[in-house]
Amino acid sequence: MEERLRILKMLEVGKISAEEAERLLSALEPPSSAQSLPSKKRGIRWFRIRVVDDEETVNIRMPWAFIRWAIHLVPSKVQTKLNGHDIDLRELLRTLEQEGFEAGEILDLESTDGTQVKIWVE
Repeated sequence: MEERLRILKMLEVGKISAEEAERLLSALEPPSSAQSLPSKKRGIRWFRIRVVDDEETVNIRMPWAFIRWAIHLVPSKVQTKLNGHDIDLRELLRTLEQEGFEAGEILDLESTDGTQVKIWVE
């Protein structure tokens, strides 16, 4: 458990990339626990969010293996934009975990103010 926390802390402070963190975390997992994850059965490895507005474009790519922990790393500006469109990321993740899903697009939204939000898994 201590190794997992160290890896996540290195990711949080930017010492390693999300890809490196996923590889390291996967190496710590025993084979039997990896098989129990619904996302592994369907090949889901990444949770993606893209928000485009007049000011900037934000692309977020997080390994599915630790999405529940990493969701707090989503910038507050992005969370505010999502909340403004009644999109609750935590609720979305709970639904995806409970219902099961395939890789692909979850949400593609374009608002009247020109903001575009896209959420997908791959």
